[in-house]
Amino acid sequence: MTIAQINKAEWKTFFDQMSKSLEGNLAEVELNSLAIGSQIQTQWTPLFGISYDNKKQLIEVFMENLGHRIANPEKVFVDQQGFSISSLEIIDEDDTKQIIKLRRPLSIEFSKKDVH
Repeated sequence: MTIAQINKAEWKTFFDQMSKSLEGNLAEVELNSLAIGSQIQTQWTPLFGISYDNKKQLIEVFMENLGHRIANPEKVFVDQQGFSISSLEIIDEDDTKQIIKLRRPLSIEFSKKDVH
């Protein structure tokens, strides 16, 4: 597996492409920060989509019975093998890490220029 950072200019496109491939997938959301430690917010819940709003500087994670908002995200990393993604790590301005683990890796196509 390789950890790659998604370029901020590509977040909207990346999350839109990812959301199209989520049907039937489950996810776990974990929060990590010095202030709160490590906490599981939800375990293996249906994941419906992830979106990025550049104007509001907001990433929204849409899950069954949960709407998770990440204000002022600074970095997005993916754990990938080729075009298969098994998890995301989103770091906000407070350095809180929000890790979204996928039960079943997603295969999505994104340009190598979109990651570094």
